[in-house]
Order: sequence, then structure tokens, then C-alpha cells
Amino acid sequence: MEPSEYQLMAELEASLWWYRTLHEWIINRINSFEVGGELTILDAGCGTGGLLCQLAESPISATLFGIDKSAHALDFATTKTNERLICSTVDHMPFNNEVFDIILCIDVLYHSAVDEKSALNESFRCLRSGGYLLVHVPAYQWLFSGHDRQVHTKRRYTSSALSRILTDAGFANVTVGYRLSLLFPAMVISRKLFNSTMSDVQRIPECLDRLLYAITKLESTITNKGIYFPFGGSVWAIARKNAA
Repeated sequence: MEPSEYQLMAELEASLWWYRTLHEWIINRINSFEVGGELTILDAGCGTGGLLCQLAESPISATLFGIDKSAHALDFATTKTNERLICSTVDHMPFNNEVFDIILCIDVLYHSAVDEKSALNESFRCLRSGGYLLVHVPAYQWLFSGHDRQVHTKRRYTSSALSRILTDAGFANVTVGYRLSLLFPAMVISRKLFNSTMSDVQRIPECLDRLLYAITKLESTITNKGIYFPFGGSVWAIARKNAA
């Protein structure tokens, strides 16, 4: 990722609608997992630490770890969280086998510096039996834009492609879906008609931020009722390592 992106992320991830709704969604998903007691959670590709900060402030009882390849990103993260931070790639994690109950791989797998297969194999190795992997990635290669160039995107996904690579890595009970579906038409127009060379991570007027947040929260309310959309700007997957 461009160094300027880490600066923007560090400044905006506590306030920008994109990060706020994503972090809330992740915490809601974790609360739905069939695990109990004190959890051990890894944020694999933790960036500047915003998600770890939100997890630490949530009611979830967990020991938290974060790894990231970028020492620059971790410098920002140390100003936000006291959780355990390690400079490491997701392709070769510095942990023993079966350490974590939950591994979060949030907008990481798509990156040009990440070996997709190795990263998933490492997640599988480091998860305990019965543990969960939560993946979130950008959708549709044809939506590739200036933002992707800024964050060094190598690949964008469909739900079927994400399901397949997780199954190939040995995961079971793979569930996939899309996010940012209500905003998807606006995303297509923005990326295909205007084709900005800038990152999507930018300060925006407060009124627009509130509107985008409200639309995304409305979508969460709809999907919580069991109504899912067959498209969206992001793809997610929940996969499990079967108990021995």
C-alpha cells in the first residue's frame, strides 16, 4: 500500500463511515459464532490498528493479536492500541499450530504482496479445531479503479471464487455473501464513469458521511432479517476449521 494510504487510514478509520460500519459488522459476526469463554483472536493484516481498537472496546472477551507486514502501519497502530502487535506477513505467521479461536483477514487477501494460497494455509494451520476464519475482500475485477492502484490491489473476487479457494484450503461450512449492496449502483457509476486516480479513503462532508452510514446500516438491518443481495461492493466469507 502507498505510505500515504496508511496516513489516511490512521486518521480516518475511527470516523469514516466505511470503517465504522465495517468494524460494527465484524463485531456482530463474531458475536454470532458458536464459541464461548475467553477467545484468542488474530487480526491478520491489522494495518493501523483501528479494528483492534474497536474489538478491545467491545463486550467481546478476548486476547487480541495483530500482525502486519508494514512497520509503518504498526507505528500508527501502537498509538491506538496496547494489544500484541507483530511485524510479519500473513503468508508466514510466527505462531504455533492451533493457537487462535478466530482469525480476521479483512481487506488483506486481495493485496499484490499477499500469496493467497499461503495466507489461507497459514490461517488454517493457526486456527484451533472448530475455529473461525472471517474474510472480507473487494468484489468484481471489472470494478478495478484508481483506488485499487493506490492500495496495490492484485485481485478482486466474486462470492463463488472466494468460496472455492477457502474450500481448497481445507475449510468447511463456508458461507459467503456481499456487502455494500445498496450503495453498489453508486459505486459502479463513480468508478466506471469518473474513474478517479485517487483513493476512496478521503475526508468527505459530514452530511454525506452520515447518509452513507445510514444506508449501510439499513442494509445490515435487512440482511439481519435473512434477506441477502446477490451483488455488492465487497465480498465476505465465514469458514470453519472442522473439529478433529
